[in-house]
Amino acid sequence: AFFAIFHGHAHGTELPQGQSGLLYSMGFVMATGCRHGVCIAIGLIHRLNAGRMALRGAGALVCAAGFFFLWGALS
Repeated sequence: AFFAIFHGHAHGTELPQGQSGLLYSMGFVMATGCRHGVCIAIGLIHRLNAGRMALRGAGALVCAAGFFFLWGALS
């Protein structure tokens, strides 16, 4: 509960001045729902042998993109 109070406060302070708190909160709820949906889909895909290989390939692509962006930032 202690963490939740400060976590909520952090998101509340991100609300731009003069904007609708209701619309801002609705965006958070929709984004959280979409994220949960994607994670459930990943869990279902992981059950399949081909799905595990696809997820590993996707992880490798994300890793390669991270190195690409790091290289660009450092050079």
